[in-house]
Amino acid sequence: LARSLRLAFGERPNVEVLETAIVPDVSAGDTVTLYEFNWAQASSRHQPADLLQLFPGLKTERMRRVSALTPQQLIQEIGLSPEEEHKLILEAPADEGPILAALIETHAYKNFSRIQLRYPVAGLYDTPEDPEAMLQALTACGFEIESQDRTDPDWPSISLIRNRWKIALEEARGTIKELTRACEKHANQCTQLEKELTESRASLSSVKEDHEKRLNECRRTLDQEKEHRERLEIQQATMKQEILKAEAQITILTELWKNDD
Repeated sequence: LARSLRLAFGERPNVEVLETAIVPDVSAGDTVTLYEFNWAQASSRHQPADLLQLFPGLKTERMRRVSALTPQQLIQEIGLSPEEEHKLILEAPADEGPILAALIETHAYKNFSRIQLRYPVAGLYDTPEDPEAMLQALTACGFEIESQDRTDPDWPSISLIRNRWKIALEEARGTIKELTRACEKHANQCTQLEKELTESRASLSSVKEDHEKRLNECRRTLDQEKEHRERLEIQQATMKQEILKAEAQITILTELWKNDD
């Protein structure tokens, strides 16, 4: 298939053919096993289960190791432009669910406005994947069924398109959630600031009261010192008067003593 695609489209500048498996949980440079059956359309990374009842003659012609990329690595390598619309055609028997789950989990599905699926129903391969759950997950991401062909009930084909209005509504709801979270965060911050402000006011009030108390004590001490100094000044003045009186008496006594002599 890769060889025929290169022959048919390889000369076009906007075409690149990559012969690789798309696996959600691989690391760079990993390889995986591809089972090639005698019915090429059913070839898969997975062994058949109920598929053997539908096609009793189904046989594995060969097994080979092929290189593998994750869906995100594939998108990155291709370099899809976010300004353009892209269509994903997915035919990877029994791997559709994991690939789409990886695209949804990483929001890489937003690179595509249309998705076309051709997938086996549950039980055909030895995987527990549920295709209906896969379609429900796409619907939750804004995709709607555009057309479907269930002529073969075991291998239906469905085309989906993303509803632009639903996308806009989804983005608006996301914006509202972000704004609500931001408002709640700011409200919590304001509550915390108000609490800190109340605590600061209480602390300042306590400090102010303490300072006023110490100031009053200092004033009382100062008043007491002032009264003590005034008493000392009065006592000093009284002592000076008594000294003057004593000196005057000494002078009088000295004169009388001289006169007696």
